[in-house]
Amino acid sequence: MRVLHVASGDGWGGAEVATLELVRGLEARPDVEVRALVLNEGELAQRLGEAGVAVELVEEDGLSFLELRRRVRPILANGHWDVVHAHRYKEIMLVSSLGLPGRTKRVVTVHGAEPLRRLDNRSRVQIWGALWLARLVGARFAAVSPELAERLSRVFGGSCVVRVDNPMPGLETAEAEDLRSRFGWPSDCGLVAFVGRLEAVKGPDLCLDVLKRCPRDLRLVMMGAGSMEAELRRAVRSAPDLEGRVEFVGAVSRPTRYFAQLDALALTSRHEGQPIALLEAAGAALPVAAFAVGGVPELLRDAPPSWLVEAGNVDAMAEALRDLAADRPQAGDDARRWSDALRSHHGRDAVVDRYVAAMYRGGPPAGATAAAAGPAVPGRSGRAAEEADSHRPDSRSDCS
Repeated sequence: MRVLHVASGDGWGGAEVATLELVRGLEARPDVEVRALVLNEGELAQRLGEAGVAVELVEEDGLSFLELRRRVRPILANGHWDVVHAHRYKEIMLVSSLGLPGRTKRVVTVHGAEPLRRLDNRSRVQIWGALWLARLVGARFAAVSPELAERLSRVFGGSCVVRVDNPMPGLETAEAEDLRSRFGWPSDCGLVAFVGRLEAVKGPDLCLDVLKRCPRDLRLVMMGAGSMEAELRRAVRSAPDLEGRVEFVGAVSRPTRYFAQLDALALTSRHEGQPIALLEAAGAALPVAAFAVGGVPELLRDAPPSWLVEAGNVDAMAEALRDLAADRPQAGDDARRWSDALRSHHGRDAVVDRYVAAMYRGGPPAGATAAAAGPAVPGRSGRAAEEADSHRPDSRSDCS
């Protein structure tokens, strides 16, 4: 079986980490020949190459979408691919807009899709336009959380939506600089990290609000880059209760190197698919406190209930972080049990087997459609269902 993954290479976030782990897992299978088409040089192309994966690199800077289509058309059309698997919305649009040999299956992983009410008009067109085009050309959708699977199923029909978990990334073992020493903080101070893009959907501003409510001996490292960085830095400078307690270290390609130094990971996202940052924390047995959004409740179902915080409740999040820092031995024991519970479902081999069986070799197996693929997210209101229904086609047709 020949599989081509199509992904963006100029960013490095959860979708790229998940893509890397999936492709590395496929590379290890004797029954699969896998390659990657990566748009732009960057961390993803470099790490795929280090893993021995053949990479077709296409630099897209300065190219219009039509020019980009012409550039990649020969790679997609002449590769005799059994499966073309796309990640992120531009790449989904690209793969869906090109003609492929009739036997080639299109697979799309939806790593995250914010609710429509959170999107501006341009983003709505980009995201849902790409997904609708993929649906029209017969793509199968891999949804990484119950919440995503439910919404996609309502819009596109359950026959072309399959729940597939994200893989747990491997733990980086390279030695890292001591963060407390680097920033002149006491060696025994509490240390929490935010890991993610500095964009509104990830809630870095909420993380700062949380820290204001925590004891002054708790410090925060912001690992990530994005359009909100300047605004966040101004917020830190203007808040006396944050002075000397927050440091920005930019995008960190291997954040798990630092996890052994942390007391907890704070996930303050406004929406998530199935966050890789939580899976990285689980792999490192790092305690977490996370807002109950998207696929987060599923990942924390085997963790202490106090780790899962009502979405947007910064006071409750501050309390959860205070508790984790106050009893580090107990938090560490809880984190190890949580890590062990997740490994059987999120190990790389298990995720790769799921993709091959459910997405590559045939249509979704019985019982694997969105309606039956996982537990419903606790506490869901009807709003998401109503929103999805408003975009449902008048008549559903199978995508298989």
